[in-house]
Amino acid sequence: MTPGIYTSTNHLLCKGPNQSFGNHVLHLYAVYSFAQANGLPFFVTADSNLDEMFDLEAFKCKGQPSKCIFDEEYGGNLIDYYHKDIRNINKIKRFLSKKEIIDQAVYISGWFYNKLLLPDISFFDRIKIKSDAASRLESKSYIFNADHLVLHYRGTDFKNHSIGFGDIRLQGEYYDKCIDHFCMSHDLKKIVLIADDVDEALNTISAMKRYDVIVERNDYILDWLILFQCTNVICSNSSFCYTAGAYHKSVVYQPRNFLNRYIDSHYPYPIEIGRAHV
Repeated sequence: MTPGIYTSTNHLLCKGPNQSFGNHVLHLYAVYSFAQANGLPFFVTADSNLDEMFDLEAFKCKGQPSKCIFDEEYGGNLIDYYHKDIRNINKIKRFLSKKEIIDQAVYISGWFYNKLLLPDISFFDRIKIKSDAASRLESKSYIFNADHLVLHYRGTDFKNHSIGFGDIRLQGEYYDKCIDHFCMSHDLKKIVLIADDVDEALNTISAMKRYDVIVERNDYILDWLILFQCTNVICSNSSFCYTAGAYHKSVVYQPRNFLNRYIDSHYPYPIEIGRAHV
């Protein structure tokens, strides 16, 4: 096989809520970032739901290398998770600093929820969003308005998170404070709500009662594109929102909590409210 860094087939095919799309994007970001840092090509080992969004054909290959050079540690209780994250970040720094000699075909395994592996906007010059997917935004031009604020709320599986953290839904206070902060410098006209539990979001976030709300009821492809392209956004604590919310923004709000521990400094307004319920 051609020397380079390959995706983990398992991490592209594993499905969950929203088809695990955010996690799959995280994995793609990580493979790309590791390859870029080491001056190597990167390869995609399987067809997946990423193909609905990105044109990956030029990077596809048959089969996966036998050698894994990075197997991310995750899961367990909060203390275990914290120590695993420290080990992960130390390994990430080592690979990004080219201290590992990679002269063969290898793959990496994991989701890599870490700002060190967040590619810059040039990623999307190489990994193109498919035109038929992008064209779906034509009817959503209001998301570009400076007086509109897109808000992502995550419920359902976050009521009893599969990793074992319990209820990690963000408190309404987090969103209320973000909305109030936005209104200090913007004339807020409308809130665009993206949520898997619309009623729960409307009942939880009291500040929304003061504004006109546009409720988006789309598939995950269009929801991700809205979060990706919109001008202003309040992010949830999910990989689905994080992978989209880091780009094209004038204002971004991002919660500080254990899932987002290493991405605080990336955002202009990382407000420290809305701790997870654990």
